[in-house]
Amino acid sequence: MRETVDEWLAASGLTFESTMELASNAALRESAAAGLGCAILSTDAVGFELAAGRVQLIDLPGLPIHRMWYLVYQERRRLSPAGASFVRFVSSPAGHVAVNS
Repeated sequence: MRETVDEWLAASGLTFESTMELASNAALRESAAAGLGCAILSTDAVGFELAAGRVQLIDLPGLPIHRMWYLVYQERRRLSPAGASFVRFVSSPAGHVAVNS
C-alpha cells in the first residue's frame, strides 16, 4: 500500500513532511483518531471510527485509490472446506462484485 500511496502522491503533485512512519492500519487509524496527523486508509479500515465521529474523510482528487487484489494459496496444501468454498465463490461470477470504498 505504501508504494501505491507514494505513486498517487507523485502523480498528484502533492508533497508532505513525514514525521513518523507506522506499520499497521490499526496504528495509523488510532494515531489519526488521536489527532497526531493524517493517514490514507481504506474506508473499510476506519468504518467504526467514521461512524463514531472519531475521524473524518477529506475529499482529495484521485481518491479512492483502486487496486487489484489477488487470491493466493498454497496449491499443494489441502484447503479446509471453508477455504475451498471461499475459493469457489470468489472464482465464480457471483464473487466478482464491485465494491465502493
